[in-house]
Amino acid sequence: MELVAHGARWLLALPFLVLLQGCSGGSQNQSAFVARLDAACSGVTGQQVLRLAAVTDFDWDQVLILAPYTGREVVDRALGGPAPDMVRALGIDARDDVNGFVFLRGGSVTKAYAVPRAVMEPEIQGGPARFSRDAAVFRRRGSSRSFAPVDAAGAAAAPPAGSG
Repeated sequence: MELVAHGARWLLALPFLVLLQGCSGGSQNQSAFVARLDAACSGVTGQQVLRLAAVTDFDWDQVLILAPYTGREVVDRALGGPAPDMVRALGIDARDDVNGFVFLRGGSVTKAYAVPRAVMEPEIQGGPARFSRDAAVFRRRGSSRSFAPVDAAGAAAAPPAGSG
């Protein structure tokens, strides 16, 4: 009888444990993602490229990169509707120290991270930049943390006007 009561306690605790796992996201959190991205960026030299897919451990098919001070309305338009709370929580509309990396799967936001510009500074122009999983490839510009998207032919995009 004691064994049955003990087992029943575990069954009662099971929903709580499942809820806890769901809250943790079951994969990378903010600091783990930033640490992996930082290590990956540090390792890129010469003509090597950084493939964003190699830094993630979750399923996604597109990434939307938001520059500092990207307004809420611009984010909503880029997402095709109101941004979910996890994107709003980035505070990208009022911050200049981070870029927003918003990962999508089938058009729905799955993850959103604030990436310090000291870790990676993607060279994006004209508002949010959207990349497919296969096209989210970047090449370092010089010795800085500035990374330019690589086009299908493997060349880095032209630097922004006034840089360099």
